[in-house]
Amino acid sequence: MVNTQLKILRVFGPTGAEVSSVLRGIRDDGCPGLRLLERDGEFAICVQVSAPNRAMAEQYCDKWAARLRAKFGDDVFAEGETSLAQATLDALLEKRKLLVAVDEPTGRLLGSLLQPLPHSEAVFDFGTESYADPQKSRRITVPEPRRHCAGRGGACAGRAAGHGRGLRCRLHARQRRAVPLCAGV
Repeated sequence: MVNTQLKILRVFGPTGAEVSSVLRGIRDDGCPGLRLLERDGEFAICVQVSAPNRAMAEQYCDKWAARLRAKFGDDVFAEGETSLAQATLDALLEKRKLLVAVDEPTGRLLGSLLQPLPHSEAVFDFGTESYADPQKSRRITVPEPRRHCAGRGGACAGRAAGHGRGLRCRLHARQRRAVPLCAGV
């Protein structure tokens, strides 16, 4: 009887070409089963291994998953079915942080991703608290542009794409945290 084990690594940050290159190398090293799924820059790498018994299948699957984790480093944000939005929500809950969007388009985008998730109201201000209350509204500060924006003349990805002025916040792929990008330059 053959036993099969499956692990899914969730990756965000590298380009499709970078991910494909790593997977080709792992496949050439002998990994028997790899599948790649992608949506909106988020990758799901499925590692499937078969062996004569369950313990061996788990061991082989863990070995290949560990090799992939070593190759991708911090770009692996979760294992299994955890989405990037859920991983972000979990990290914000753990650190007891509140995510606030300074403009309506950004708020709508983030809201559509976070609102369906349980407990999202604990980490994302959907605008009902901060902006409706003048005292809370004054506490919202816009940080100075970060170091990686300075090399772009202070212009961030949001400005470059023509999204107008205001704070832009995105998950900075290499630093694995929310990074404010340019405050209305």
